[in-house]
Amino acid sequence: MLVRTLFMPVLSVVLVVTAFENGSAGAPDSLVRTSIDPGATRRLYDAGIR
Repeated sequence: MLVRTLFMPVLSVVLVVTAFENGSAGAPDSLVRTSIDPGATRRLYDAGIR
């Protein structure tokens, strides 16, 4: 009962805050881009997308 009334709401809040804190891959200046296609990666770099 203690776990259900005390720890679960705290855990839920922590999960929500963590989800919004990490940002998204589409954010400006984000380094979270991945490509396994060397040609596509080269075209992205040539277009100024890094």
